[in-house]
Amino acid sequence: PETALRNQFNYSERASQTFNNPYRERGTSTEPPPRTNFSATANQWEIFDAYQEDLERQERQKEKQKSRDKETEKKSKGSAPEPGTGDEIQRIGIPAKIVERMVN
Repeated sequence: PETALRNQFNYSERASQTFNNPYRERGTSTEPPPRTNFSATANQWEIFDAYQEDLERQERQKEKQKSRDKETEKKSKGSAPEPGTGDEIQRIGIPAKIVERMVN
């Protein structure tokens, strides 16, 4: 059996035969947003005043919310819902499904 001799002058490694595509640049550029310089100083009185104003604003919002809740409560009490309107069914719907699954 004759062995085939490899031509040692024409041989190149497999890794060197692969073609590597050049990298493409994928950068984008946008215009920077406009800038303005701002400088201010804050002392203890300004911070305290801002805190007090915010606290008063929050209290006013709570009062408005309470008055709204009272109005809706009065409206709902004024017109009594008829029995079997669906609220009762919605409240017990999910627990009823769970009990049904436990039974089956």
